[in-house]
Amino acid sequence: MRADGTGAAPTPPDHSALARHYETVLDREQLAAWINRLRASPLAALDTETDSLDPMRARIVGISFAVQPGEAAYVPLRHDFPGAPDQLPLDEVLGLLQPWLEDAAAPKLGQNIKYDTHVLANHGIAVRGWLHDTMLQSYVFEAHLDRKST
Repeated sequence: MRADGTGAAPTPPDHSALARHYETVLDREQLAAWINRLRASPLAALDTETDSLDPMRARIVGISFAVQPGEAAYVPLRHDFPGAPDQLPLDEVLGLLQPWLEDAAAPKLGQNIKYDTHVLANHGIAVRGWLHDTMLQSYVFEAHLDRKST
């Protein structure tokens, strides 16, 4: 069923042949290139990785971006384990990303953006330009599945 209760659900696109390019950003040149890609993108996905589910206590350990299907990057910032690669400083990365993050004309999407907004606000960044929250959209499209009959 479609979300409107009529007909069959649409078939999701087949991305099995999609070329994939995922990067781990470990140096300033890579970060600068990704910031340019984010600025040029008509829509970019953004997600923070943290060490807590509580947005007021969570520390950022990484940030990920995607600019189109199959093209994404992850910036590790506080990974601490044997053999962990050298990582860019958190404050430097956030400082370089802040103009894009706060640009209301730079469209962004995320999963649970309320959480990411709180986490980044803890670092003095007021994220603007959110267009989509996939968690909320999923709820809206499938709210009928959560209803219990009484």
